[in-house]
Amino acid sequence: MSTITHWVVGIDVGLKSAHKVAILDRRTGERIRRTFSVPRTWEGQRALRETLAQADRVEVAIEPAGNVWRPLAGVLIAAGLEVYLIDPKKSSRLRKALSDHVKSDRVDAEALARLLMMVPDKLDRLRPPPPQIARLRDLVRHRDRLVETTSGRKTRIQGLLAQIQPTLMEALGDDKFITAIRAYLRQYVDPRRVVRLGQTRLHHFLDRRHHGTFDPERIGKIFRAAHSGAQLLEAQQQQGSRLLFDPDQVQLQISMELDLLEAEEAQIHRLDELITHLYRELDPEGMLRTLPGFGVLIAAGILAETGGVARFPNVGRYRGYASLIPRYKATGQSHNPRQRLRKSGPRLLKKYLYLAAENARRRDVELADFYNRLRSKGRTHKQAVCAVANKLASRAYAFMKRMDQGDSVGYVFRDLDGQPISQQQARARVQSLSLATTPTTEAGRPRPANTRPPYPDASSSDSDTPRHISQILAALTLDEQPPWDAVATSISSKEPKTCGRMALRS
Repeated sequence: MSTITHWVVGIDVGLKSAHKVAILDRRTGERIRRTFSVPRTWEGQRALRETLAQADRVEVAIEPAGNVWRPLAGVLIAAGLEVYLIDPKKSSRLRKALSDHVKSDRVDAEALARLLMMVPDKLDRLRPPPPQIARLRDLVRHRDRLVETTSGRKTRIQGLLAQIQPTLMEALGDDKFITAIRAYLRQYVDPRRVVRLGQTRLHHFLDRRHHGTFDPERIGKIFRAAHSGAQLLEAQQQQGSRLLFDPDQVQLQISMELDLLEAEEAQIHRLDELITHLYRELDPEGMLRTLPGFGVLIAAGILAETGGVARFPNVGRYRGYASLIPRYKATGQSHNPRQRLRKSGPRLLKKYLYLAAENARRRDVELADFYNRLRSKGRTHKQAVCAVANKLASRAYAFMKRMDQGDSVGYVFRDLDGQPISQQQARARVQSLSLATTPTTEAGRPRPANTRPPYPDASSSDSDTPRHISQILAALTLDEQPPWDAVATSISSKEPKTCGRMALRS
């Protein structure tokens, strides 16, 4: 009677070198053959596919590295093999446990295979999404990279301005890169030119390039910042001293950065159009957009990063995939509920759910009440919003399931009694909800709900003599001598450890 051969394969993907492949027997855990290399060419991957075709069933574990893993995984999936993408953190922990003193491609490949043998039910099998979802995902990720690039470019522009007009950014407020300000930065980085121009002509210059009348108060702040910058330049050039930078060079750098910034913003605008078009093809009824806090870009991002909701059997698996849940830590009879969020899960999915939750808590009565209750218990703003995002993930999962089933019923806003209300009524009730005041510390952080008193050893006494050293010293004036008898009595009545803590606090 022939036995069914079942292999588990670990592949350490090489970015610039050949892939390393380790093959283990699923039943015994023994190596089928020594670890070998596979070139990144078609010939090498075809030879690998022919080698793996000798087994009846093959499971392959790949650690994603760059985009090199994509053609390899595509070839293996096309051959009918089961491919799993492994989180690098999980494989790294197992590799250290198996061989802490050795780090090589061979060891990494074997660690991937053994991880797949140990916990196959904890890993997600790679299933190619539909072509439209794959295109949408790539567009969303490319847009996110461009947004991060433009954000860094704006930071560099502000850094260049800090050396020549240090207070200009504070004068601009939130409108740092509107059209009028960009025109200003292209010509008047040198503050001495602004002083020669004068405040009146500066007002006309900004008015002509602004949609509407530019705020006169803001113009006064800009002119004062330029005047201060000109004075700083003059102070640096006293007695023949030289500047540590060239103002014309700073002007050139800022103009170049603005050119690149505007080119990237044009690309982002083009991507927005493509993303909107693809999203409307995938969700023609706009069901996801009916969820509170969901715009076109957020709905498209969540749909793209989910990659097909059919691969999640229940909402718990989807929430675990989004990883907006805290870690669990318990031992014996103790359990610590205040744990940080898990760092696994798709970064963009968590980002878009968080942004949606920030808006949803201002529009939906149930979510607003949930957020307020968490804040009243001492949770920070981010903790409460992440909890709202976790709830919102469940609702997004339900709506994506409905979309797969052809349902077109949108989201229904409800009050705290579960009665349907309109979106306008929901927003009005959210605004009328009284946010419970959260006790805060001196640093402005929310104080935990069950906090200890600042002086746990304090006790009430009928005597007028203070029991604490800090109270004794605070009651003294500069001309008075400390009542050392009372101090000694207070210290002697406390345990040494308590006195040390009190002395430090005073």
